[in-house]
Amino acid sequence: MRGSSRGTDPHPLLHVPVCDIPDWVIDDGSRETANAFFAKYPGLAQHEYVRRTPHPDGPPDFTRYNHGGGELRVSWLMPQGRALVEERREHLHGLTRSHGRARWFLPAVPPTDRDAHLLMAPDP
Repeated sequence: MRGSSRGTDPHPLLHVPVCDIPDWVIDDGSRETANAFFAKYPGLAQHEYVRRTPHPDGPPDFTRYNHGGGELRVSWLMPQGRALVEERREHLHGLTRSHGRARWFLPAVPPTDRDAHLLMAPDP
C-alpha cells in the first residue's frame, strides 16, 4: 500500500491517503476487517482513519478506484505535537519504505513484527 503527505502549516496530525487497499477489504466495509488488514502493517499502527459516520465505531470511508481496489485517509498524532510539513514528512518516512518516488507500507513477516524489505514483501 502506498502513502503520501501534504500540508504546509504546523499541525498535530499526519494525514495520508493509504492507497491500493484490496477489493475484499472494501467490499466487506467493516471496521473489524479494515483493522485486521491494517494490523499486518507495522507502519499503520496507532492510526485513525476517516469514517462514513461521525461515530468512533463507524465504518471506514473508502474511496474506490475504477480499476479495482481503493484508498482510505489515515491519520497519526505527531509524537512532538504540532509539526511542520517537513517534520510530518520525516515521520511518514519512518513509517514507510521508499521505492522510486513512492512510499510503501510493508506487511510484517511472521514470526517477527517488523516490516519486510520491499523485494521480500508478500501480498497479504
